[in-house]
Amino acid sequence: MAITKLMHMKETPGSNPSGHLKNAIDYILKPEKTKGGLLVGGNCGTTPEMVYQQMMDTKMVYGKNWGRQGYHFVLSFPPGEVTGEQAQDLTGEFCERYFKDEYEYVYAAHDDTAHRHGHIIFNSVSRNGMKYRYENGDWEKYIQVLANDICKEHGLSYINLEELKNRVGNNHEKWEGKRGHKSWRNLVRQNIDEAIMSNSYEEFIDIMGGNGYSIREGNSKKYGENLSLHPDGADKAVRDYRLDPDYKVNAIR
Repeated sequence: MAITKLMHMKETPGSNPSGHLKNAIDYILKPEKTKGGLLVGGNCGTTPEMVYQQMMDTKMVYGKNWGRQGYHFVLSFPPGEVTGEQAQDLTGEFCERYFKDEYEYVYAAHDDTAHRHGHIIFNSVSRNGMKYRYENGDWEKYIQVLANDICKEHGLSYINLEELKNRVGNNHEKWEGKRGHKSWRNLVRQNIDEAIMSNSYEEFIDIMGGNGYSIREGNSKKYGENLSLHPDGADKAVRDYRLDPDYKVNAIR
């Protein structure tokens, strides 16, 4: 069951507006996460330097090196459902069918955790100079639908979107109650995934603060060093030890 997560990369403050894009490319292509680069693919280069330069060249040709610099999709699979190689193949198939070579993209499967997952970074500017636009509803209309289709074709589990929609509609009050817990945690995970592309832990904290978070560092006998992350608009903070182990402060560092 591939679950898609969507993120975008804004301009980086300072002299290089595409800093987050570069960091994201470097991160997903790390050899230690991709079997030494074997679980990597794309249509714009074979190294982080080549991929980044190709995307920047396209931006410069059309004079669109401002605003959102790129987008980051993640396809996550349940533990044990796919191998790293299968995650790579499925992520590559998603790219070919979704982008149709209109956008420059690079993808990599990470198999260094029990949850195999594929990362996709693609340019915010297409090869014909158009900027990518995500419209509300695109996830359930196109993106997750495509991931579901690919999973079905390969005999994998998938998300029943109609069942999900009905469950939400028929249990609105219950769903609203969960938003204070499960949905806020999902948002925190997504925002951490974006900010983790930073150059340092200090920059990570700055990015989270810029996204409206109040952050408090703490230490306890039971959980050790931990972070309290309070998103703007949430009733209360989310503790890092309530998330997956990959989101604890030591892993973030």
